[in-house]
Amino acid sequence: MSAIKIVFTLPLILNLAAAGEKPPLTPGEVRSYEVRGVVEELLPDVPAAVIYHEEIPGFLDAMSVTLKARDVRELAGLKVGDGITFRLNVTTEDGWIDQVHVVAPGKDPATEKKEEAEPDTPIQDP
Repeated sequence: MSAIKIVFTLPLILNLAAAGEKPPLTPGEVRSYEVRGVVEELLPDVPAAVIYHEEIPGFLDAMSVTLKARDVRELAGLKVGDGITFRLNVTTEDGWIDQVHVVAPGKDPATEKKEEAEPDTPIQDP
């Protein structure tokens, strides 16, 4: 059975969030949220990351979303699977993340492949 993965982009998020915001953002206002999530994909050319984040009470349900960073250094050292905390900043026109910190490093794909290749049963002495 396959799962359908929906990735929301920032303009859609701003529109969805604006509908649920109370009170609505005013022009020039920056609203910030402390968020936890998991890195699903890195887009260094943007710079951005697809992040599955927990619910942001009063703002967004838990979902996967592409979030950009204004400073590429915010994404430096991140790997797919890393558990992170970050600040999501939102205006009426834009949104970005900063203060990104790894709180639970993801598994290294090379280590994961090695573990899969190794047998689970211990080697017995003859």
